[in-house]
Amino acid sequence: MKGIKKMGRPPAKDPISHSIKIGLNKELYEKVLEYNEKTGNSIAETVREALKILLKNKEC
Repeated sequence: MKGIKKMGRPPAKDPISHSIKIGLNKELYEKVLEYNEKTGNSIAETVREALKILLKNKEC
């Protein structure tokens, strides 16, 4: 499991991303990172987008 960062204290600049990261399993976290590399978004921005889409579809 070389290359996987340990999850310690959240970085001061983005505690929301850290909180989200510890809530995702390894597979989802890797997919989020992959998507972020393409879009340039932060983890928090990606999860916000996903939640908006999920909640929008749930209302139908």
